[in-house]
Amino acid sequence: DLVRSRGLGDVYKRQSLFPAPRDAIWFADEAGTGPLVRRRLVPLRQTADEETDAETDLVGLARSCKGKAAPDPAPLWTFESLVEWLSMPSDGPADPAKVGMPPLAREVRTHVGIDSSVRTAKDGVLFSTEHVRFATGSTRYAVAFEASAPRPLDGGLVVLGGERRPSQLREQGAIKFVPPELPADSPRLRVVLATPALFREGAVPAVIHGAKVVAAAVDRPDVVSGWDFAKNRQKGGQPKPTRRMARAGSVYWVELPVGTNANAWAKELWMKSISTEKQDQRDGFGLVFVGVA
Repeated sequence: DLVRSRGLGDVYKRQSLFPAPRDAIWFADEAGTGPLVRRRLVPLRQTADEETDAETDLVGLARSCKGKAAPDPAPLWTFESLVEWLSMPSDGPADPAKVGMPPLAREVRTHVGIDSSVRTAKDGVLFSTEHVRFATGSTRYAVAFEASAPRPLDGGLVVLGGERRPSQLREQGAIKFVPPELPADSPRLRVVLATPALFREGAVPAVIHGAKVVAAAVDRPDVVSGWDFAKNRQKGGQPKPTRRMARAGSVYWVELPVGTNANAWAKELWMKSISTEKQDQRDGFGLVFVGVA
């Protein structure tokens, strides 16, 4: 998860940030001068004169409203705001600055290929890379993760990612995300992706942990690839296949089997992976939060 602190040299505080759930929509008033209103999406009941080829219920606003949807002012939510939305979602005015934060700034840099023999630019080899800036004014950001290793990780200067970017590693202790208490007799729940997920069926799985998926709010997919060092070793490996992922923040409404204790079901699934393949689960794809429907 993403964490933030203020001031240089501070020990990073535990203010974890996650992608906003996609069932939360922001609206501005007609004049554009009043406070933003946050409204939730819900599965819609289909009337007798309506038809659809969708395999799940359609999702929309429970009731119409004036004004139009505003650009998302807080695509990253604090864990506290997320838990509140999972346990007590409600429509009404909300301060985006208290809910979360804007996206991190992105920088695009243009480069040229270098001919190592003469140390000059290669003709026609022009490319660009995109980076995320982990600092805004006096606020600093970091990525927090939990690792199981035979020995403690050494802190200090490390390199991360395919481009081996210099990074500072420091130990912060265990990370705990306590689930909210939910009504045990709830027939339906919401499952929200904390990390992107990979499903055999595509963006919407038919079943999640034994519960039928009845509706979903999913954005355009993210794409993941990588480099496989185990295959074709003589040539240094080969590219991994490109795969489409359901984005973090995607929401799935599920119908629980009759007699299921909803609170126990939610706690069993909390921060576990629902991706289809075991290796994707081990890689951290498809971790979820659970809340009331």
